[in-house]
Amino acid sequence: MPALTSWQATWPRARVVVCLPTGCCLRQRKRPVFDLKYALRVCTLEGRDRACVYIYSAMGLYEEAVELALSKVDVELAKENASLPDDDDKELRKKLWLRIAHHVIEKERNVEQ
Repeated sequence: MPALTSWQATWPRARVVVCLPTGCCLRQRKRPVFDLKYALRVCTLEGRDRACVYIYSAMGLYEEAVELALSKVDVELAKENASLPDDDDKELRKKLWLRIAHHVIEKERNVEQ
């Protein structure tokens, strides 16, 4: 069973609880049972950057997912998302991995990663 990323947001008249299995949409490639755009909007407002990365990936927006992971979450999550595009989209994968390499070299000064 995957770990859960859970949080609550209080709205003027309603309480919204969002529980996302960590990477559920990424690993299973199933269509989620919630509106991704709404979930992304709420997660962005609440500062849930890791959840936003997963939602971007579920939407097929891998470049945005990698960029957000690099800027606000961690490199390992960016690497996980860089491997997600289909095998026939080698140019996108290459672009994502080059972006990660550039980030690691420039920001972290760590060539061994």
